[in-house]
Amino acid sequence: SMSCAPACIDYPEIVFKVFIINAPYVFSGIFNAISVFMSADSVAKISVSSGVPKDTMEELFELDMLPKDFGGKNTDVVVPIPLHA
Repeated sequence: SMSCAPACIDYPEIVFKVFIINAPYVFSGIFNAISVFMSADSVAKISVSSGVPKDTMEELFELDMLPKDFGGKNTDVVVPIPLHA
């Protein structure tokens, strides 16, 4: 599991996008409940998915760099670098 660096927590406006994948159904409901207290810009940067959104992953990351667990082709443990930063 990857986590957001401390800067992401302290300065959410610098975050491009946060993906929460393979989230349990309960988490999705909790996120929907707390998102009403968040700014629209922050909510728009967060994507919660019960599976792996392969189309989105392919659009944002090189498939060769993206770990297989996230829909990519990489079998090594590598942190993917976004194409559009």
